[in-house]
Amino acid sequence: VAAYFFYAYWYAFEIIAWALTFGHRQFNEEYFSPINHGLTQYSVGDVITFRKMDRQLKGQCVARTPKADRNTKTKNLGRASMIGGSGSGDFDADLQVEHSGIKYDLSDAQITNVKKQLFKRRRLRIPSLLVENEYCRYCRYNLSNDNMTIDYYLSLFERRGQHIDPDDKRYMRELLASQDHSGIPQPITCNLCPNCYRPFKVMAKGPDVINRMMYILEIVSYLVFWMTLRWVLLLALFLPAFIVKVIKWAIKKFAQTLSRGSSERATKSIMNTSEENDDYRAKVRQVSKQEENMDAVVKRIDISVDRLEKTLIGNENDEDDGLLEEIHHLRSDEFDEEIKKMKKELNEKFDKIQKLLNSSGFDD
Repeated sequence: VAAYFFYAYWYAFEIIAWALTFGHRQFNEEYFSPINHGLTQYSVGDVITFRKMDRQLKGQCVARTPKADRNTKTKNLGRASMIGGSGSGDFDADLQVEHSGIKYDLSDAQITNVKKQLFKRRRLRIPSLLVENEYCRYCRYNLSNDNMTIDYYLSLFERRGQHIDPDDKRYMRELLASQDHSGIPQPITCNLCPNCYRPFKVMAKGPDVINRMMYILEIVSYLVFWMTLRWVLLLALFLPAFIVKVIKWAIKKFAQTLSRGSSERATKSIMNTSEENDDYRAKVRQVSKQEENMDAVVKRIDISVDRLEKTLIGNENDEDDGLLEEIHHLRSDEFDEEIKKMKKELNEKFDKIQKLLNSSGFDD
């Protein structure tokens, strides 16, 4: 409904433009179209930016060769031919651009930018129901006086090195020919779009294309969607996506909190995990203190063993050479006896500690 409302406004403003320009101007629907703004999709009246030597010039397109009739062999030219100047016009130009009163013959390869105009010149100064422009049903290319010939279509294959069987070529030419192989006129059943290369039917009431009114309605419908429904759809799709994102984030944070809490509880000491049992905590303190005392005893024993070893062995350099071996055996026997005695004492102490730990509730 909104599209039809703005569609009516379009024609209302177009009538105003027609009245103010005395029937010379109307809105250019290609200016509002989101497609067909390529370097080879220009029309008469468009502003063309092109290369000339090492400069870039800008001018208005005053004439163009239909896309289907352009010479495919002149696409790589790098200079502009100036009409009425020193340039030569020895090649078939694809378009003619006027800059500062000078007209330049150009090829498609020299174009660097194409800009559509907001208004264009009317073909009919008096409003009429006749169709002014025809557009391809598939790509919306302007087909006014710009239909593709089958010969041009087949030449594109040859240009790209793709060879077609001669019988297939003949069959395709017969489909789009206005005469049969005997020269008898026959109705054309279809034509080709020079932009998307799709065929469209040619019927008695006219070709199967879109007229200007339908094209304007599509553009208005697209603009209404872009300015209104597009944001509604984005909001409608954003809210569920945002809610899902928030839920995933909350679940992730909750899982991290649980994991962090469990790790902290796992690393707590026995004292903190058993605060309610005073007797148990007292036993743990006692065992811990006994373990500390045992470590101190072991350290003292190690020191005593080291001192005993130094005392028993002594400095061998001070002994006589003849008594060295005898003294060595004697001291070795004494040392072994002392070591056995100390091991026995240590084993007795370790047994006592083990019994104390077992009585406190600790197993091996």
